[in-house]
Amino acid sequence: MINKLFSTLFITLSFFSNIIAQIQTTDLPKPGFEKRIEKYVNEIRLIDTHEHLITEEERIQKADQLDFTYLFSHYTNEDLISASNLKGIMNIVFSNDFPLEDRWELFKPFFKEMRNTGYARATLLAANDIYGIGDINDDTYVILSKKIREKSKPGLYKSILKEKSGIELSIIDGGHRKYDTIFYRHVERFDNFIQVFSKTEIKDLGNKYGIDIKSIDDYIKTLRKAFKEGVDYEMVGVKTALAYNRILKFNNTSTERAQTVFD
Repeated sequence: MINKLFSTLFITLSFFSNIIAQIQTTDLPKPGFEKRIEKYVNEIRLIDTHEHLITEEERIQKADQLDFTYLFSHYTNEDLISASNLKGIMNIVFSNDFPLEDRWELFKPFFKEMRNTGYARATLLAANDIYGIGDINDDTYVILSKKIREKSKPGLYKSILKEKSGIELSIIDGGHRKYDTIFYRHVERFDNFIQVFSKTEIKDLGNKYGIDIKSIDDYIKTLRKAFKEGVDYEMVGVKTALAYNRILKFNNTSTERAQTVFD
């Protein structure tokens, strides 16, 4: 009995000794380590790999039309539509054809319902960090609208993208367009060559690129020309959104099979 007791005690002590041996102690970090981490993170330079920003020139041209809704004009708008279940109402909210005060009253109840979504939080952070507006409400939407118009001048993108965010370049998914290479590079899509459902669409593609498409070889020739134009426009990659409509599995297909489908 005594031997069994000593054996149990030995095993127990050995177990706790192993646990204690695995505990490593270290000195606490010097005060201010949070600031040091924040400073290091803020010094990291980034390339933003997916954006839909308009050019600074386009933004400046319509500066006098901007208001608080400008901050909600992208993905946040989808949350507003979900909150309201009324896409037509959102079309009114984002239209300059109606007084700002009336549009705010339409907007307010739906903003209340979606203000805690990820997109809405990003919008509130932008209002605070860029325009100094801590919240978007009855007391601030007018002054926020005024500040958005006032700040929409040359240099705003440099301030927000390069200086505040540390973004050296943004990859823009904006189609076959020339972009300011100070802030942007761009990618292009060729999904329209895959999602073709009629002879008319094939004819339209041929007309666009000056090729009379009569065979699958002509079709591929047209795609090559479109791709070359993208390269000439200095695209840095190709974007596809086909996953919204189909699986991303592309089988190897013979020219004869493709020609049959084409015909």
